[in-house]
Amino acid sequence: MPFQPSDPDDPLRMPIRALVAEDNPDLRLVLTMRLKMMGLEVTPAADGEAAVEKAQAAENAGQPFDLILMDLEMPIVDGFEATRQLRGQGHRGPILAMTAHEPGDIADCRRFGYDGYVGKPIDWDKLGATIRQSVAQSRAANSPPGSAD
Repeated sequence: MPFQPSDPDDPLRMPIRALVAEDNPDLRLVLTMRLKMMGLEVTPAADGEAAVEKAQAAENAGQPFDLILMDLEMPIVDGFEATRQLRGQGHRGPILAMTAHEPGDIADCRRFGYDGYVGKPIDWDKLGATIRQSVAQSRAANSPPGSAD
């Protein structure tokens, strides 16, 4: 189900731009396809280094990602380091950790700069709800007062 509601005051009325950082090519492809089916605009990255580069390029172009899904265990630069770099560069949008080893509680994720996490194997309904909630909160918090005109 796409995330483009008809309510003009809904913070999700604009398309969601997502960066997916996942080193497993099969899972990266499935994530990309499923998220596109949900109505998201998706940019894939094969590792944390590529994710940081793509996020910075999008930011420099004035089109930052609304959401980043970040695998924790990747080659070159892992998800923890990539998230640390992104937060250090000022990325304010939600970053969700993806892991088969669930951190156990949201406080652990927040300590490392994540806004939440998605367990593997992926529960697609839960992922959709988490994306919607994270992006809605971020857009509401970062939009100037009266910008819903």
